[in-house]
Amino acid sequence: MAVDQGVSEVTGWLLAFGIITLAASIIFVTTSPYISSTLMESRIKISEIQMTLLDYATSKSALGDTPSQILSFNLNGGSLNIESGGNNLTIWAVFNGSEEKVIYSSSIGRVTVKLGDVLIGYEGGGVWEKRGKGVVMLSPPEFHYKVDTLTLPIVKIASRASAAGDGVIEMGVKKDGLKVVYPNASLDSRFINPLKCDYLKIQINSEFWQGWKKYFEERSDAEVTTVDEENNTIIAVMAVKSAPVSKVYGLPIRISRLNTTDEEPINEFEINFVGLSSNFDLIWRTNTDPELLILMKKTQGGGYNHFEVAVVYGNDTWYESWQTTDGFDWDIGSDTYTLDLLSVDANMTYQKPQGFTSPTGFSFSSQPVDPTITWGTNVNVTDSGDFSVATKTLREVIEHYFRVLAIQTSPDIVIDEDPKTPASQGFNEQLTTYRLFVDQQPPIITYLHVIEHTIEIFI
Repeated sequence: MAVDQGVSEVTGWLLAFGIITLAASIIFVTTSPYISSTLMESRIKISEIQMTLLDYATSKSALGDTPSQILSFNLNGGSLNIESGGNNLTIWAVFNGSEEKVIYSSSIGRVTVKLGDVLIGYEGGGVWEKRGKGVVMLSPPEFHYKVDTLTLPIVKIASRASAAGDGVIEMGVKKDGLKVVYPNASLDSRFINPLKCDYLKIQINSEFWQGWKKYFEERSDAEVTTVDEENNTIIAVMAVKSAPVSKVYGLPIRISRLNTTDEEPINEFEINFVGLSSNFDLIWRTNTDPELLILMKKTQGGGYNHFEVAVVYGNDTWYESWQTTDGFDWDIGSDTYTLDLLSVDANMTYQKPQGFTSPTGFSFSSQPVDPTITWGTNVNVTDSGDFSVATKTLREVIEHYFRVLAIQTSPDIVIDEDPKTPASQGFNEQLTTYRLFVDQQPPIITYLHVIEHTIEIFI
């Protein structure tokens, strides 16, 4: 009996051990993916913190008073890559609507850590994380906007190194140089403060482009105008404060952030035409919906040249239209004339445009809408007024429609030409100038400071 009892106890213990082992195996098999996933997430979190510390260290070295920094970095089974390439930053100043002058264009380098399919990177003074097709910002880049001044301290990495595997390595950060990029009148006489350009254009080419896009859209005053996913590129535009200065004529003419709370947001708008000839015919349009069109032409009679202006607003289903009643006169012997689009002496009648070239894709076969649509208290509600015999000044019409256009489409307005009337038709484009000064919504840039801070990161 004792032997049987002993065998029974051993057999029971082995059976219990087998059950426990089997259960543990099942638990391991079923939970190991979760354990592995948790371990990977822990490694990713550690790398996120380490990259944020690297961001702090580079800021202290590049922008602060500590030229060199040493920090420990746990590789955690990932691969670390320090490179002077891998991206590109380009900044343009845009003059006269379309003349682009490069302020800065260079690769700024990056530091990346790859763990599985997750890529964490330090770039442009910010920390970014890419998972699959998505990118999130862990720390914002070095773009500083205060009141009306934009400061861009560009942190540029000028070294290469790599490491992979497990273990802790020492990483050093050292300041390598500083260069003032803007203002810089020696590069271009217009690269001064306050800014003389129409607007700034910033292009980022980066594997983390989605994070940059979201940053510009949600945490800056820039407008993202171009997204090129195939080439990992975005372009953002920043408004520059309007100034009452004469500029060489050139289309497009850009108005940034027009202040729609101001019922008369256009303060100055003059065009000094030079080299006018008998075939002068010009159409400006905004290519929006609804669209604003300004039609200009020259006629002759009675020993004088007559300058006619029509202003049209609408689309292919409805439009409102005003035309100067008497036009503007100037000496027939002169080929120059300054057209003041805010003239209070020029009267306009609400009527279908007569004697003008029809804009591309726009027909004046029908009469302008009556009653009008945009002259009520609410610009989006049909007004009961009848303007079929009304007159208003050119200033009233111009102020009204630019404000309505900004409300109904966008406060960023681009005036372009119509293909039927190229800018060179009937006047000398190179000698012609214009003055445009508008009231703008804040924030807008008046001053720009760009400094390139070069650093070396080594292991």
